[in-house]
Amino acid sequence: MDKLKKIIYTCITGEYDTPEEHYYVDPNFRYICYTDKKVLPQKSIWEFRPLKYSSADNVRNARWHKLYPHKLFPQYEESLWIDGNINITSKEFFEKMYYLRGSEFIATVKHERAKTLSDEVHECIIQKKDSKSTICAQHQLIKSSGFDGNYDGQRFFETNVILRRHCDMRSQKLADDWWYWIKNYSYRDQLSFTFVLWNNQFIVQDLFEDYLRYANFIKITNHGNTPKLLERKVAGLKRKLKIY
Repeated sequence: MDKLKKIIYTCITGEYDTPEEHYYVDPNFRYICYTDKKVLPQKSIWEFRPLKYSSADNVRNARWHKLYPHKLFPQYEESLWIDGNINITSKEFFEKMYYLRGSEFIATVKHERAKTLSDEVHECIIQKKDSKSTICAQHQLIKSSGFDGNYDGQRFFETNVILRRHCDMRSQKLADDWWYWIKNYSYRDQLSFTFVLWNNQFIVQDLFEDYLRYANFIKITNHGNTPKLLERKVAGLKRKLKIY
């Protein structure tokens, strides 16, 4: 068993390149990347491993690894998932990150806007994030269960960074329920996350006090595009100055 007991992990599949080489590397963590890539960099902060699940399309294969850290790291108590397009640029990330306490089992990144599931459904359809028929079918099923799309006072999450006590049975139940929707309906994990939380009466902690996308200790690169770092910095400054 690793004495560090801390894992940062990600998954890269299909057309996406290798994960970001973080500018700041915390020595208390192991950095592990699951991938289907055959050609890998010789020098990297990441320890590359082959996929543990590859029975679906590229997106869902990556989602499976995101959801199931307890199957990947049963010997570890906690794990920190981070999307492959995120670069941690300074130790401030770890200084400002919320660490789970007591009976808490999950923390993730709050969305920059308070919104309901219906808002996300509309945005995904407009931006063609998945097929309209799949999104609408899923939304109708969720609404028929009694969920009005408003989780805990319009809290919504990005889920691009997730801290979990993944051996906790609640975390494993969350993974199974979440995977059901991603496997059978839309691969957009945000479309089912708040419903699964609501349906199980699970409480999520905010991983950071402020919105992560405006933080100066990370860089987020759009897949296949150049970073929009300046745009995010300007938006963050406007928020602080209350300029809209």
